[in-house]
Amino acid sequence: MKLENAKRYFIDHQKSVLEHSQNTVIAYEHNIDKFITYLQNKGIDTVEEVTTKDVEAFLETCKNYEQSTQNQIITTLRQFFKEHYIYNEMDSNLQPMNTIGSIKQNQHLPIFLSESEMAMFLNIPLQSDQDIMRKAIFEVLYCGGLRVSECANLQLNDLHFSANMIRFMGKGSKERVVLLHEEAIQCISMYITLVREKIVRDLRINSNALFIKKSGKIITRNDIYKLVKNRCMECGITKNISPHSLRHSYATHMLEEGANLVAIQELLGHADISTTQIYTHVTAKQMRDTYDKFFPKKK
Repeated sequence: MKLENAKRYFIDHQKSVLEHSQNTVIAYEHNIDKFITYLQNKGIDTVEEVTTKDVEAFLETCKNYEQSTQNQIITTLRQFFKEHYIYNEMDSNLQPMNTIGSIKQNQHLPIFLSESEMAMFLNIPLQSDQDIMRKAIFEVLYCGGLRVSECANLQLNDLHFSANMIRFMGKGSKERVVLLHEEAIQCISMYITLVREKIVRDLRINSNALFIKKSGKIITRNDIYKLVKNRCMECGITKNISPHSLRHSYATHMLEEGANLVAIQELLGHADISTTQIYTHVTAKQMRDTYDKFFPKKK
C-alpha cells in the first residue's frame, strides 16, 4: 500500500474509530508526515518496503529532539505499523517496529512558583479587558489545576458556580470535576459580565466557549502560553514558567499544606498515582535544599 494511502487510513481511524483528541491526531499526522517525507527521499513509496533499518535511520535524524518528542514519534510509528499490519492481515511479527523500544527518559522535576511568587503573579491590576481576561484564565489554571488545553476548551455550560465547581471533559475524554474558591469564581464572573458579553454583543457572535478573544475567536493554547510568559516578564520572574507550571504549583502547594496524595491525584485527573508522586520528589528536594541552607552544623 502507498504510504500516503496508509497514512490517510491511519489518521481517519484515530479520528472516527478511536476518537482520539484533536491534539493527539494532529501530533500523529505531523509525525507520520515527517516519516513519509524521509522515506520518499530515500525512494521508498510503500509501507511494505519499510524495514527496521529504515525506521532506525529515521529515528537517528530525530536525535536532536527532546526525549519526550522522540518517544512520541516512536509511539506514533508503532501504532501506525501495528494497525496497518492488522488491517491488511499481515504477519505482525514481521512489522519493522517489533525490535524498537522507547527511550528511557530522564525524570525532570516540574518547575513551579512558590506561594509568594504565585501571589505576585496573580496580583494583576485590572486596568483593561485584557487584564480581566488573563486574571480569570490564571485563576482557572492555578486554582483549578487545569491543563492548558482543558482551560482553552472550557464551555459556558461547564461552569457550576452554585456548587463552586466546573465540570468538563478532560484528557482521554474523561469527565473531570474541579473545585474553585470564591476569588476565582468572582474573577470568571467579572470576565463574563464585563468582557465576554461585550465581545459577543458587539460582534454578534454565537459561541459557547468561555474564553474568547476580542476578535471573537476562541483563545488557543499558544495564546495562553504567551499570556503566562508576558506576565512573568512583568513580575520579574526568571523561572522558565509555562501554563502547565501553574498546575504544578497548584499540586505542590496542596501537598505542602498537607493534602492527601490520592486526593491530589483525583483533583489533577491523573489516571495513575505514579504520575502524581512526582510532587513528593519536589517537596523532598525542597526539604533537602532548606536543610543544606540552614542547618547550623554545616557551617
